[in-house]
Amino acid sequence: MSGTNTAFKDWWSEYQCTGSIHPVQLGMTREDIRSFFGELEDTAKGFGRRPLMGIWKFDRIEFHFGLDGRLFLIYTEDDDFNPQIIAKEPT
Repeated sequence: MSGTNTAFKDWWSEYQCTGSIHPVQLGMTREDIRSFFGELEDTAKGFGRRPLMGIWKFDRIEFHFGLDGRLFLIYTEDDDFNPQIIAKEPT
C-alpha cells in the first residue's frame, strides 16, 4: 500500500482490527467513496484491458458499483488469489 492515500490506509487498518467497514456503507455512491478516499487509484480491467468503471480500486481493495451507481460489494484477493468478500449486499 505504498502509494495508497492516508484516508484509505486508515480505513483499511481499522477494518483489519475491528471488521467494521464504517464509515463506508453499502449503497453509497461513487461520490460518497470519493469524499472519504479521494480520487480512485485504478479501475478493474476487463477484457482486452478495457477499464471497468463499475469497479474502483484502492490498492488491492475493489469497490463494486451497480448500474444504479451504488456500492454493492467490497472485495479483495490475497497473494494466492484467494477471494475475500469484505461486505456484500444480500441477494
